Amino acid sequence: MKKLTICLSIFSFLFLLTSCSNTYTYKEDGPFITAYMAPVGPGIPEDLVTEHITIYQNGTFILSDGNHDKGKDKPIVQLTLTEDEINEIQSHIYESRFKKLPEDVTAPSEDGAKYGIEVHFEKNSKLVAGWNPSNEAFNELHDYLFHFIEEETLQTWREEMKEYKRGMD
Repeated sequence: MKKLTICLSIFSFLFLLTSCSNTYTYKEDGPFITAYMAPVGPGIPEDLVTEHITIYQNGTFILSDGNHDKGKDKPIVQLTLTEDEINEIQSHIYESRFKKLPEDVTAPSEDGAKYGIEVHFEKNSKLVAGWNPSNEAFNELHDYLFHFIEEETLQTWREEMKEYKRGMD
């Protein structure tokens, strides 16, 4: 009888543990995560370039300005991430407790940039965004997502975007 009670206790504990775990199942078609940084402030509008990344389950990683409906020759950077890198991104999303982050992570400030991350789960999506966010988990995840782009590549793309925007006028 004592063994049965112990077995039932262990089974109940394991059931409770697994039923309460927060699994993240990601959307298969389309991107599973997007992130952006949109600067604002005084200056020449063409010099304020929004950086928008889109990542798909198949490893496709695209850096653009996020405005897909204008211009056919707009500069983009496309990379291919490995399956391990995609798994690492998904681990970072989970470890940041993304589903529990507040939707608005704005920190008081006079100027700066708006940052955002949207994760597309199997049944819904969640956008977390804010001006100059100070939420540590959000900032770490955002920085991690953008680390896949080499600084030199990012700088070249920014210059190409500025030239593109100037040519639109």
